[in-house]
Amino acid sequence: MNFIDKSGQSIAEYSLMLAMIMGSLMVAGFDLYPRFIHAFQLYFDSFYFMLNLPIP
Repeated sequence: MNFIDKSGQSIAEYSLMLAMIMGSLMVAGFDLYPRFIHAFQLYFDSFYFMLNLPIP
């Protein structure tokens, strides 16, 4: 039972720290959200390209 409580606490702390870091970067003028979206788009486009290759 204690293991579940500790893992939940670590996930909560991680998400709070990530939110604080992302929030401070946004306030400082580094908007990373469009860059993340672009990176995901490139990732999915590469899968689409590989699946549609004529080589079996």
